[in-house]
Order: sequence, then structure tokens, then C-alpha cells
Amino acid sequence: MGILKLPCYHMSEVIANGDARFWTQMVEGKKPDLDTVLAHEGRGYLATCDFPSAGFWREQLEKYPDAKVVLTTRDAEGWHKSCTMTIFCMTGGSPYQPLGVRIATWCGIPTRGFYEMTQKVCGGMAFHNNWEPDALKRRFDEYNAEVQRECPKDKLLVFRAADGWGPLCEFLGVPVPEQPYPHVNDTAEFQKIVQVLNITGYAIMATPPLIAIGAALWRSMRK
Repeated sequence: MGILKLPCYHMSEVIANGDARFWTQMVEGKKPDLDTVLAHEGRGYLATCDFPSAGFWREQLEKYPDAKVVLTTRDAEGWHKSCTMTIFCMTGGSPYQPLGVRIATWCGIPTRGFYEMTQKVCGGMAFHNNWEPDALKRRFDEYNAEVQRECPKDKLLVFRAADGWGPLCEFLGVPVPEQPYPHVNDTAEFQKIVQVLNITGYAIMATPPLIAIGAALWRSMRK
């Protein structure tokens, strides 16, 4: 949405703004005010995408009745393959999450409450804590069907990246950018983040034994 000059709220904003607890409260049914994260203190986001916000499109449409919903979709098999290399690696409770990443997120990295938020919003609410491949792909198709069934037709665009700028810009009422529609594979970049967090988690796990060994050596040297 940055190319379309629509300031967008997505997972990187959740991390940068420390908003994890807000979305955990949303899935717990406490319904805090969306303006707190989208409009408060001059944030002024004009769009949202990605989890956790995508899971609450109904609440956003109720809060902002002039908003529109863009359902980006693809084939379930390709979606599942991509997710196992990206977001599932970061989701609390996911069998695809490396041990080091699990430890790091337990410890509040990359932001406080990240593990609990992803566990409840993604693992629980979105996937019903069923990580079997067929169940995940089935849930993906069910979610797409739910959005198309429940969202008012005049508010909804079902969109594939292959459609390009045309239908998206027409739906949003914005000019078509001069640059080509971006087709970027972010899996490699995402995996770099996973690797850094995994190393960080193992470093955290190794710290107490190293401190204990250092203390023992210090005591022995002073005898």
C-alpha cells in the first residue's frame, strides 16, 4: 500500500509500536478501541494487511463503515508451501517454529507478547490449533469462502497478484502507479529473520550455563 500512498498497518507496525497485547485482547473478546492502534497519537493508518489485523476485518468494517475489503488469495497448495517457510516459523505453538525462535519469542523478542499473540490469533483463531497440512489448506479455503459470503459485495474485491494494478486501483479509487505491479518472493528475506531469531534463542538458552561455569571458574581461581 506504500506505493499507492495509503499508510498501511501490518505486522512490522505491531512490532515497532509494541501492539501485541492489543491484538491478544481482541481475540480474547475484550474489544479494545481500534483507534488506539490505527489512529491514536497521529498514527493515521489508512489501510491494514497481514496478521494479526487481517483476522479482524469484520470489526474493522464495523468501526470504519466506509472501508473496503481486499481479499488476496491464491491456490491453497502454494499458500501452504509459502507459509511453512515464513509465518508458520514465527507462530507460537506451530510445529514449524524452530526451538531457538520459540525461546526468543517466549522472551519477548521481537516485541513483548509476540509469542502469545501469534499463538492465539494465528494458531488458535485462524487455524483452530490444527497444524495438519490438509487441515490448514482446508481452513484457508474456508476463510476465503467466509469473507466472500459475509462481506457486502460492494465492499469486497477478491484479488490475485496476477491481476495487477488495474482492478485494485479501480476498486480503491486511486491512480494506477507508473511502476509495474511488484512480484516479490520474500521467503529468502523472511528466512534470514528466522535464522537470526533462532540464533538469538539458542544464545539465550546458553547464557545461564555459561554464567554458572564462569562463576565456578572464578571461585576456583580465588582459592
